[in-house]
Amino acid sequence: MVKDNRPYTIENGHEDSKLITNEEYSVVMQVGEWIRKNIRPSDTVESSSSYSIKHTLEHDTGIYLTNNQFKDAMWLAGYKPEDENELNWHYRITVKAEPINPNPFLIWLESKYDPKVTKNSPKTDLCLDIMHDENNFPIFAFYPLMQRYLEDNGASHGALDALYELWKEYTKECENE
Repeated sequence: MVKDNRPYTIENGHEDSKLITNEEYSVVMQVGEWIRKNIRPSDTVESSSSYSIKHTLEHDTGIYLTNNQFKDAMWLAGYKPEDENELNWHYRITVKAEPINPNPFLIWLESKYDPKVTKNSPKTDLCLDIMHDENNFPIFAFYPLMQRYLEDNGASHGALDALYELWKEYTKECENE
């Protein structure tokens, strides 16, 4: 199920409300990189569930996540389940494919700020920088994580301000959908 727009799991009376964003930054980034390298959108529903896929991630990386943490990571990466009320979620994905960045915020940026059309501005400059770095840019649409990534990579105050403004536009548009 989903509670406050994040996954929330109850199994046999046990509550699992742990989120990927509560993990250390390095763990979040490793999980994001694994999803980027191994998960692709598909027209068909993957037979493996969130529970099964999280074990593949653990085998590949050594990182243990609860089922809810894995569902949260997939949710933030833009992969929504077929049925939010299932205990183990199924997605329209293919596992183990070529890397792309499924971050919904990045996809939104690419659709809104075409550098060939949009005039020079801090927002456009940031979009260009992110698009050139999309293979390393966090795949999770989670503002504090993206902000930290930019800070860790020496982003200017102007770039951080542009991210903040773009994030406000993105969340406002998402609320209106």
